[in-house]
Amino acid sequence: TLSSGVFDVNNDGMAERVVAQKRGTMNNTVHELTSLDGTSVRRKPVGFNPVEFAKHHGAWLPYNGRTYYVAATDDEGRYRVYLSYVTPANEEYLLCAFGYRTKALLMPQSASDLELCGKVGRGEVTFLPVEQVDALAGVDGRGETTLEGRIRVDFDNDGEPEELSRLVYASGAGRGCGSEYYDLVDAAGAPTATMDQQAMLLQLQGVNLANRHPGPVCSGNRARWFQHNGLVHLDNRHRGARPRGAQSEFHQVSVVEDGQLRLLCKGFFTVTHEITGYNDAL
Repeated sequence: TLSSGVFDVNNDGMAERVVAQKRGTMNNTVHELTSLDGTSVRRKPVGFNPVEFAKHHGAWLPYNGRTYYVAATDDEGRYRVYLSYVTPANEEYLLCAFGYRTKALLMPQSASDLELCGKVGRGEVTFLPVEQVDALAGVDGRGETTLEGRIRVDFDNDGEPEELSRLVYASGAGRGCGSEYYDLVDAAGAPTATMDQQAMLLQLQGVNLANRHPGPVCSGNRARWFQHNGLVHLDNRHRGARPRGAQSEFHQVSVVEDGQLRLLCKGFFTVTHEITGYNDAL
């Protein structure tokens, strides 16, 4: 597919100049189209509303002597939602609408992790319970973050359990961003352990407090603890049964052993599409 360049967008036999830009708080892809003499070319959707598809990305598909437009919900263009065609009169028609399915496979990072990854992937591990707090409280110094639970667990497997706070970050800026993670802090944001312990815990979860959005993903995640062969492990994955887009393709199983962080399993995702509707009037 093509994002920017000089090619025939409206299938009239003459090339247009295409410039892709990210615009708005949603950071959506927008294409500026002009003829080579500088005249603006505007697409006019006929019989459908592109906004209803909640697309964030689009690209042009040259095929069999014609050019088509492919819209997707994610910036990588993996989760496609429709295919359209622009006529020489600049009228844009929906040709096909797509649904998609995501298949996840939890891949071991070494042969010794094969059994564990299989158990996690099949849902055969028991997650340790998190005590919910009676009243949600903001955490001082952590914008858009609330303390929503606590768990006492030996996350670094040093023989001494720690009291972890489950923090939930939720921002409404742009497309929105949400994540959950654990930290060694109280409701006032004060550390309850050493800086080295806190750094290890945050690194284990892929959290960086220096970032605008601190979590490992912005599309929501579930971080849960379980025991296997006498060690506490972290299962950190996307929310819901399946990812909703490329940004939520996230699943990792990690452990801290002998002071070292080890990534044991990592999610591998494939996307398949099916036609959910097509324009039979063309």
